[in-house]
Amino acid sequence: MKLHNPSVENLKDKLKIPIINREALTRSRNFWDKIIFKDQIKCIFSKQILNKNNYHIDHYICWNFLAHDDEWNLIPILSSKNLDKSNKIPKEIFLKEFVNLKYISLNISSSISKNRFNTYVDSHINFVGEKLENVNNFKKIYQEKMSSLTTNAILTGYRDWE
Repeated sequence: MKLHNPSVENLKDKLKIPIINREALTRSRNFWDKIIFKDQIKCIFSKQILNKNNYHIDHYICWNFLAHDDEWNLIPILSSKNLDKSNKIPKEIFLKEFVNLKYISLNISSSISKNRFNTYVDSHINFVGEKLENVNNFKKIYQEKMSSLTTNAILTGYRDWE
């Protein structure tokens, strides 16, 4: 199937009956609560400061397209923006802010968890295929990969959102 559908992400998992387990989002929520407590984080869509009571964890590229809850695609956004965005794909104008927020969170995560098995950081490094130390290259590759996923989602029928 993948040979005949190269632009469909995570095809094998989409063919299975999904087992929706929101524990991953709870873990992500707990992580972002710590980040938001430690630093002033703004919603990349509204530019409003996030606090413990006004945000949701969102799949930047919607879950319906990727069919997973991997950390490299999850961010905190203002609750009302999450409801408005729904299963749409953010326009390209938000991508740089998304990557910058993820990079900030990775640096804070590294300082909070000195454990060499930091799964949050590992998820991002595995996705990007680059170490955090090379800032410009890391951000560039991250942005290129997310841009490619965004384009594929739009080409397969998902609507864009601004």
